[in-house]
Amino acid sequence: MVSTDIGIWTAAILTLMTYSILYKEGPPYRFAEATAIGFGVGYTFCITLNSLRPMTVAYWFRGDFESLIPVALGVLLYTRFVPSLRWLQRPSLAVMTGLGMGLSIRGAMHAQFILQIAGMITTIPVDPVGAFTWIVGVLGTVTVMLYFIFAHLKTQKLEPPRVLGRYMLMIGLGAAFAGGTLTWITDVIVRIQFLLLEWLQI
Repeated sequence: MVSTDIGIWTAAILTLMTYSILYKEGPPYRFAEATAIGFGVGYTFCITLNSLRPMTVAYWFRGDFESLIPVALGVLLYTRFVPSLRWLQRPSLAVMTGLGMGLSIRGAMHAQFILQIAGMITTIPVDPVGAFTWIVGVLGTVTVMLYFIFAHLKTQKLEPPRVLGRYMLMIGLGAAFAGGTLTWITDVIVRIQFLLLEWLQI
């Protein structure tokens, strides 16, 4: 028996419209894409307003006007829609780019570089499987770093570890791509289960 819930029917129709891209990019797919983007932008806009209100208006009523600076920079971003005032968005973009790069580089260096190397050095497993994994991890880290850092040097002595580092890098990228593909396949399976179990109730 097919479901009678209007919400499930809406989700099922949009899902089928999205999967119409497997045939070609026609009006059904474009409508579903525009609907998803529109709802996402609208939801993000509402959540952003609700999160900004206690950090701006509430402070202004208490006489604290420090938040006027980021609000003004945010408003200046919308001057890009006015051709004669488009240059006013540059300070906002500069601040966003500088802060974003600084925070992301600092966090990435600490979490993905320093902590991983420190973890490999300080935690050496004693079981055979863990020890083998640790050796592979250390070998991969060292050889990949050699591959990138000394790639410009045409030294025959460094060629074997550089080749090993290149293969380690290919294995890592392949595993990452396989993980992403598995995630996409899982999403497809979840949507098919939704269509069969919740919409068609087979």
